[in-house]
Amino acid sequence: MTNELCRVLLQSDLTEDGIGSCEYKLRTFGSPYQEIEEEKIIPEQEVLVNPYHHYYQVLEPLLEQEDFLYTSEGRLLFHELVKSMIEIDRYAGIDKNTIKKEILKHKLLEGSYGLHISRFLKELPPSQQNATVEYLLMMYRNKEEGYSFIYEIQLIFPNSVIFREYTQKDKLYVYLGTEKQKSAINSYNAVKDMFLPRDMKVYLTWNKPFVLTDTNEIEIWGNCMI
Repeated sequence: MTNELCRVLLQSDLTEDGIGSCEYKLRTFGSPYQEIEEEKIIPEQEVLVNPYHHYYQVLEPLLEQEDFLYTSEGRLLFHELVKSMIEIDRYAGIDKNTIKKEILKHKLLEGSYGLHISRFLKELPPSQQNATVEYLLMMYRNKEEGYSFIYEIQLIFPNSVIFREYTQKDKLYVYLGTEKQKSAINSYNAVKDMFLPRDMKVYLTWNKPFVLTDTNEIEIWGNCMI
């Protein structure tokens, strides 16, 4: 489980004072699989944190004492502990990962991976730029079979549907759900050149969905069918 809280804080360009000025509270609603639901944080904002993935080993004594946890003293202790652990994470290596992302992002923007990829990235909003860099690092770290390509396609083409035959992992069927226009073609080519494994064959359609004749061996995964 990655430290999503630190990632969001760092991508929000907060200074140390800005991070310290936020008020960290226990989140008691929303997805149990997400550490934080905010995409951007501003100084002095109330930040709701699900601590059970990344911080539970340290916070277990507090989290298991519900009678104390929800008192004013318990809330204050939770805030101070989370703030302290953010500092520990930053000094223990979270910034190292951020530096890797910044270096990769800089190389992409300056054209080291091709001018068409540089143009593509410059046209994205900052949140999508950061997600694209994250997917690239995931691909380099895990050497996975096409998942970064799938994630990026869904990011750039939100109406897309992607599936592949259960027994043929090297074939992807991609429906982009948009008109075939020059800007969309350029975006798709940039994504393909960055993420598509060399041994992966893609059957592509723009605004005409594939017709599925046999769904017995298809597993639904979000809006991807694998």
